[in-house]
Amino acid sequence: MKFCPFCNKEITKKRNKFCNQSCANSFNNKIKPRRLLTWNNCKKCDLPLNRKNHNDRRKLCDNCNPSLVDWSTITYGEMKKKKKFSGK
Repeated sequence: MKFCPFCNKEITKKRNKFCNQSCANSFNNKIKPRRLLTWNNCKKCDLPLNRKNHNDRRKLCDNCNPSLVDWSTITYGEMKKKKKFSGK
């Protein structure tokens, strides 16, 4: 007889190591905890960046970023004008 290493219940299937997926996840999360989010500062003003996840690799905050556009305030006509003047 085999027993689950997390909850000590009897395992019904021979090839399983845990009694269910929940116990396997809980056991493995204790061994390998989530990676903590590191906080970076803006390169210009040195204020902390509000990162949402590990894929957010910004170097500048929203106030210092010159290419940041508020899409809720720009109309379609303004976008066409900017594209026309930029030569693209």
